[in-house]
Amino acid sequence: MNVIDYGDMVLLAYKLLSTKKDILQNVQNHFRHIIIDEFQDNNFALNEIISLIVGKRNHVTVVGDDDQVIYSFRGASSYNIKAFKQRYGAHKDYMSISLENNYRSSQAILDIANNSIRHNSDRVEKELVSAIN
Repeated sequence: MNVIDYGDMVLLAYKLLSTKKDILQNVQNHFRHIIIDEFQDNNFALNEIISLIVGKRNHVTVVGDDDQVIYSFRGASSYNIKAFKQRYGAHKDYMSISLENNYRSSQAILDIANNSIRHNSDRVEKELVSAIN
C-alpha cells in the first residue's frame, strides 16, 4: 500500500540519521539547540534520534513530568527522564527544575493529586502547590 505509520516514521528517521553522516551533519548544523516539550511522552527510539541530532554539542532542553506518562503503548516511560539525566547530567550547564506551582487547580484538588502520586515508585519528588488565590 506504500504507507507508513508513526512507528515507521521514527524508525526511518533513525535509520537515515544513523547511516547517512552527511545528512546527520546537515541536521546538526541546522538545529543547534533542541527543545522538547512533553518529554515524558518520548520513547527510546525518539531519544536515540535526539542523541544523534544533539551530537557532541549537548545543547538540549527538555520539559517533562514523570508523573504524566500516558503514552506507554508507544513506549513512553518515566525511564526517559532518568535516562536524560544519565546522558546529559555531567554537562556543566545541566539543571533540573521541578515546576511545582500549578495555575489551573485549587489546593484541595492538588492535595488529592499529591496524595495519589506520592507513593509511585521511581518518581522525582515534588509537591504541587496552587497559585490560585
